[in-house]
Amino acid sequence: MGISMLPFYRRITNSFLFASQWTTALRTSDLIQIGKLLNRLPKSSRTDDFSLDPLSYLLTFPFKPPVNYYSSGLMVDRQAGGFFQTSVHRRISRFLIPFYRKLATCPSYAEALAVAICSNNLQQINRLIRRLVTTKELKEVSRGRDGVILVFQPKGSKFPYEHWLMRELR
Repeated sequence: MGISMLPFYRRITNSFLFASQWTTALRTSDLIQIGKLLNRLPKSSRTDDFSLDPLSYLLTFPFKPPVNYYSSGLMVDRQAGGFFQTSVHRRISRFLIPFYRKLATCPSYAEALAVAICSNNLQQINRLIRRLVTTKELKEVSRGRDGVILVFQPKGSKFPYEHWLMRELR
């Protein structure tokens, strides 16, 4: 999963143009533009399996069995009534890069995280993630539906953002 998401988050972090085009396409639910933006990424990051609305996106990638699919995405807290911001997306993406780099390059880390998630070991999940996502803007790490949820309260935003990484059961 890390190898699929890492180029995406790097592009969001390093290219204001790409990030702002992503935000515009997201806010207008422009599936064609999202597809074009994803096609600009390396093949490992391309997917045509995604969902979006003006407040969130979720990208899904195939994975080896028995998992089959993983999804990763970001959403503005719907109850807070916020809206998706390019600057915040870039900021959170920068915080996520070390985490996805580790998932991509260290199978033992990925396995330890998977074991912690499957055993519902919140202390271990927190330790593994916070070791790499070191910002104070990360307010909460929790176990979500077959994965993890990272809640950020970014500087410059009144609204919390949730980053999801989860196994898809299909």
